[in-house]
Amino acid sequence: MTRFPVRYDRDANTIILDGSGGASIMLTFLFKAKFGEAFDPEVLFHEPLAKIMADLQKECLVPPQGGGPGPFTAEHLHIIAEAILNQSYRSGWWDMSREGQIDYLRNVIAAPHPMSDEQVDAVFDGVESGLFNRRRVVEIADQGKV
Repeated sequence: MTRFPVRYDRDANTIILDGSGGASIMLTFLFKAKFGEAFDPEVLFHEPLAKIMADLQKECLVPPQGGGPGPFTAEHLHIIAEAILNQSYRSGWWDMSREGQIDYLRNVIAAPHPMSDEQVDAVFDGVESGLFNRRRVVEIADQGKV
């Protein structure tokens, strides 16, 4: 009978993955958690998860995604912009400087994938467009046209 490669060390409160595939199993679960559920805000804005994933990639446990921009399509960038608007209370997005927003976008939301300057700009355009549309709805509602 083969022993399951997961142990729990109760004293250290640690889950241990035995065997050579342990890190890849964990990384698979982390990627699933971060990107597998249509950019679920619970994990998309989770700073410790982003750090774990980036650290694992730095340790070369998983090859980097190549030299270019990350795997984000225009649709993904739109979804990320919407998530930023909908979850801005969680991240403190509006209290950050522009540089802080870029850092948060690259090092938390997109981590561990790279995000090009063009992709960052597309997300900012999406946030601004979404904010404009929300303000327009409020303006129309205030005028009693709804």
